[in-house]
Amino acid sequence: MHETEVRSLLKPLFAQFATSDGDTEARFMGYLIALEHATPQALMAAVRAYLCGEVDGHDGRFIPTSAELARVVRAEQAHFNRVTFSNVPLQLVDAREPTEEERAEEEARRLRMIAKFKALSERLGGGE
Repeated sequence: MHETEVRSLLKPLFAQFATSDGDTEARFMGYLIALEHATPQALMAAVRAYLCGEVDGHDGRFIPTSAELARVVRAEQAHFNRVTFSNVPLQLVDAREPTEEERAEEEARRLRMIAKFKALSERLGGGE
């Protein structure tokens, strides 16, 4: 996510909650680092959760720390992933043992590859 998008999505938090004394730009850089892998949807949902008082343990007096916000963003992303991918059908892997014919074909393919590597090595001057 681009820095300007993160800044835009965080603006309501900075406007709503009090911040401790300190450099706002340095604080923002901390958020940017903590939210490096956040998706816009997850960040927006987390900001909304804080603004609506839905985050357990947050009393609403101060802006959440970058770590607190990142934790809620990850939870929102996990929820989003569960909802999005819960209806995706699983593809079963064929776990059967290979037949003798398939084993023979695989062994032949492996021997051909070894022969090609030896020939290439000899052509490049590294033959034994």
